[in-house]
Amino acid sequence: MKFGTLFSALLISSAGLAFSTAAQAADKTQVVKILGGKATIELPVEFVKMPQNLLAEKYTEERNRPQEAWYVENVDSKVTIAFSVTKDKIKESELSKVSEVFKKQLSVLSPTVSHVKINGHKMDRIEFNTPTDDEGNYIYNLMQLSSFNGQMMYVAFNVTNDLESKYKIVGEAALSSLKY
Repeated sequence: MKFGTLFSALLISSAGLAFSTAAQAADKTQVVKILGGKATIELPVEFVKMPQNLLAEKYTEERNRPQEAWYVENVDSKVTIAFSVTKDKIKESELSKVSEVFKKQLSVLSPTVSHVKINGHKMDRIEFNTPTDDEGNYIYNLMQLSSFNGQMMYVAFNVTNDLESKYKIVGEAALSSLKY
């Protein structure tokens, strides 16, 4: 597996998420099919699927564009969750190695790695903040890595610091509801 290429794709995709439209947290949720119906996730009802033309606009490099992203239209560039399945083959037993590579490559951002089991699947999560200016603003990033039918799947949840206290729990809950 080409960890450097995968890292580049994840980092660029995460940075691109910062420019996506986003939303406020919701009490009501919906279970939505993702990735062509191959998986489901529970999201607040305000989240809508990002149209392909907007995906292309927000993620200009096609090789780093997620297959799918969800967002809320009424808050500008604040909260996004995106889904990508790469061509890289990976087993659940290899996730820790990949996560450690990311942790080292993101070391300037002080990432933390955690191991979770969700609906019978082992997954790794990488959390870090990406500074957006010199005034202390940042984007909270939570990436979840897993083996999806033997291929690397990553889900990237991003929220700006002004909405983090409201949405961080929403992102964690959504990632914890992933089923495939």
